[in-house]
Amino acid sequence: GAFFKFVADTAKNLNSGQLYAWRMDADSNGRRWMTIPRGRDTLLHARRHAFQRGASIFTRLEDIEVLPDGSFLITETGKDSVSLASAIAMGGKVMPHLEKYHVGKQIYDDRHGRILRYDPKTETMTVFLEGGQALEDRSIVLSNPDNLAYNPVRNLLVIQEDLNGISGGRVPNKPNAVKICEIYVLDLNNPKPILDHLKRFAVIPAGCESTGACWSPD
Repeated sequence: GAFFKFVADTAKNLNSGQLYAWRMDADSNGRRWMTIPRGRDTLLHARRHAFQRGASIFTRLEDIEVLPDGSFLITETGKDSVSLASAIAMGGKVMPHLEKYHVGKQIYDDRHGRILRYDPKTETMTVFLEGGQALEDRSIVLSNPDNLAYNPVRNLLVIQEDLNGISGGRVPNKPNAVKICEIYVLDLNNPKPILDHLKRFAVIPAGCESTGACWSPD
């Protein structure tokens, strides 16, 4: 997938505007928003046109939450042994943080995924929390984060999994490794979150995806 933004011609009116696609070079320089020409074909096939212009390639961007400082937390769910060959052939550039998952022949084994942070003030895209197994509590394994829910009162982030598979320790301590998604809570008052800061909030019935968390008014 690609990362897009839409700027309306008139504030708060989404009937017309300009679509842009994100590009970040391997050395993190030259990052910029590229204009996607307005037209039926370019909008119906926005990803193709974005990659043809050198847009950055991600592995399954899912949900976005806006933080009080104006930055965005974005889940990149990841995908097992995914071929990015077609997007690369179009001209797309794989995001630098994915290169360590390159296993050859343009196959990327991004098994656990992660949460990204985009800061529009500095135009930077960084890894906020990499998925995987915590160092201290080995039962904490954040894999394939999907939906997010942010609580501004307590500065908490709810992270909901949608497991792509069961390999790689994604479901620890379970015989025959059934697919079980979990919901984690992360206290964002810690400026440098790590996997060991995650608190397990709920375990979902086998085979189900966790999704749609929201906060009540109180």
